[in-house]
Amino acid sequence: MNISEIPGLNNFLDNFFELLKAKGIDVSNYSMDHVAYQASSSEDYDSKVSELSKFGEFFNESVIGGRRVGIIKVSQPIPYKDKALIALEVIEQKTEQVCDSG
Repeated sequence: MNISEIPGLNNFLDNFFELLKAKGIDVSNYSMDHVAYQASSSEDYDSKVSELSKFGEFFNESVIGGRRVGIIKVSQPIPYKDKALIALEVIEQKTEQVCDSG
């Protein structure tokens, strides 16, 4: 699987690591095995789980803090530079929370 198959993921990770570097935060000795997507609504959560499940198996869903958190175990690791993502996490918005998707 190529990271470009998930729209926006490569740019998100590039920007994230650049921000850490600009803040002087060195994460080079840490591993990264998954990324999380914050849904803006229950409908967005359901849609994103369905969309991302094509990359693997919908492995687990738990209710944590009053919201659903779903894990998709990818069929094959998604390479990103020297890292390999083995899971995608989708987090449902809390009832009282207002946030953008992403």
